[in-house]
Amino acid sequence: MDRFSNTMTIPPRHIDYDWQLPPPSRAEMKIVISTEEDTPKPIDKEFAEKLATEEIWRKYPHSKPAGGALEIGTVEWFNHLEKRRYQHQGYWIPKLFHVDRYSGQNIVVLSSGIGIEAVRFAQARPDQPSNTVHVCDPIEDRLNLVKAHFTARQLAGHFHLTPYDRLPLPDATVDVVSGILSETPPDLDKVIKEIGRILKPGGRLDLAVPAWRNANYWTRTLLFWRKWLGLAPNITLGFTPADLRAAALEFDDVIIRQRQLSRRELPSLLRWLSPRLLERVAGRYLILRAYKSIRGSLAPRIAA
Repeated sequence: MDRFSNTMTIPPRHIDYDWQLPPPSRAEMKIVISTEEDTPKPIDKEFAEKLATEEIWRKYPHSKPAGGALEIGTVEWFNHLEKRRYQHQGYWIPKLFHVDRYSGQNIVVLSSGIGIEAVRFAQARPDQPSNTVHVCDPIEDRLNLVKAHFTARQLAGHFHLTPYDRLPLPDATVDVVSGILSETPPDLDKVIKEIGRILKPGGRLDLAVPAWRNANYWTRTLLFWRKWLGLAPNITLGFTPADLRAAALEFDDVIIRQRQLSRRELPSLLRWLSPRLLERVAGRYLILRAYKSIRGSLAPRIAA
């Protein structure tokens, strides 16, 4: 309030997201529509090979190409990688992330790979409305490869080059947020808070993040003498179930699982045991499933 008058001074509005900008005029709209920002650029084949190798749970570099003799960026190449990804170690992804069960939903995928799960969300189900898929990724080359994947399959999608804690979508407009993050987010609390902002009340979150107590952790802990011999694996950054529960306090029906383990990650003394049994305590990922609470959305209505 101006102390010398009865008029209030309104500060300029701070713009954080593109959707907060005022709508363009009709003349400007033509320019916006004609842009080709979602058209993928030529694929960096070396980068694509690295991502593809990691998508099928191999270490890069590997002696064999991830896609075999198939040409990088073709539908056949992507099909081959999808099949390899879901065999054996990645068997849990379609089931826990419900990649084939949604229809007519607004879905945000936090991408850290070549877009295999994002494509599965975008593919239409028989006699069902298709999903609207937004892919968010902070790395441009990786996002460009996801665009190429969608283009190869002739699928529609929305692609956003953005950090995971600054998702360019309006409040309470998303039905599902899904993501398998291969790297550790610098601030998980901010990421989950941002996810909660865009989710509708009752919206679902499925998020996999690196686990702290993985195979490397247990090898160093149980076979402690290997550290003295210089044979222990390196410590990798990750989260505990307590970290995820603390970050998801505003969510309901929180379930946390641990998955993803291969025999080669185990010391030779334990390789006779079933990885599907051991992954529940030593898997590479923690998988958080939770639903945005509807209690906060009901409070204003009750007060009214």
